[in-house]
Order: sequence, then structure tokens, then C-alpha cells
Amino acid sequence: MNWDGKIKDIVVKNVDTDFFDVYFFGSRVGGTNSKWSDYDVAVVGKKGQKLSSLARFKIEEELERLKVPYKVDLVDFSRVSDDFKKFALKEAIKWS
Repeated sequence: MNWDGKIKDIVVKNVDTDFFDVYFFGSRVGGTNSKWSDYDVAVVGKKGQKLSSLARFKIEEELERLKVPYKVDLVDFSRVSDDFKKFALKEAIKWS
């Protein structure tokens, strides 16, 4: 199963892409992942907005229902350091 596509669809569907960008980043993008590596997904407010608790809940609920066999680390970039943002987005793939 194409988990990348399924995860992307769920996240993008549950955020307002007029206000947020969604990125896939981390070891799975960089090619350094193991079979069981997690999926790292960034939600970036175009004007620094925070991801709402409701949107996060909906995303996590749908991922759980889908029974994704990997941990999905959903990162709200309004809550991380600038250094982490630069590092994470270096090789990221923009999903929306």
C-alpha cells in the first residue's frame, strides 16, 4: 500500500491549504529510513498560524482508522525552533 499517498490525502484534507502548507520530511524523504521509520509531516502556517486542536484530532483519528502501521509524527511548525524548521525543510517534499 502507498502509505505516503494515504497519509498525504488525510492531512491535506483536514487543513485549510489557503492558510497552511504541508510538507513530508525526515528519513523517509532523505532515503535514510529503515523499514519501520516513522512518517514526519510538517504543517506550516503561511502567516505563522497554529494548527487547531480540532484539525489535529481529525487527522489523528483518520490515521488511526486507516490503521497506518507506522507512527506519523505530525509537527506544527508554529511550535518548533527556527533551527529545526531550517533543518527539516532542507530536503522536504511539499504536499500542499
